[in-house]
Amino acid sequence: MHKREEMTSGSDIGSLNEELQNAQSLDAEPVGHPTGTFDETSQEIGDEVEENAPLDYVSANVELRLRYSDTQVELEILRDRLARIKDDVAQIVQARVEWADASAHAQLGNYPWAKLVGAMAASFVATKALRALPLAAAGSAVLPLVISALQRKAVPR
Repeated sequence: MHKREEMTSGSDIGSLNEELQNAQSLDAEPVGHPTGTFDETSQEIGDEVEENAPLDYVSANVELRLRYSDTQVELEILRDRLARIKDDVAQIVQARVEWADASAHAQLGNYPWAKLVGAMAASFVATKALRALPLAAAGSAVLPLVISALQRKAVPR
């Protein structure tokens, strides 16, 4: 510190210039324009900073690379988990289909799906036939008879 104060006091500016020139001559590499691409140059600069940095210092470039590699590892783990989940879901769906088929065979015997289609077709035809009948006129004639019969049963004499 004492030496620095002497050098900056103004009395020994010539020796300060000499020391600056000596410090510049220690860097033997000439200062010029970079010749590589941007990525190569940034890689070289990053490598140089890493080599000259203290052991407990991590440069931003290194930290970003570490984060990137960690993210890639986590992404691979998530892809593996998703693949396992897809396989599990496929197995569950297949088991449900087999269960439904076995249940239909147990309830309806051979060709259960054909029997279900036949029952659905029969109910469709029956519904169409009932809608075609004039039930309004028949209902208005029968309704008073049904109501009187219900009243006779409800009221004891």
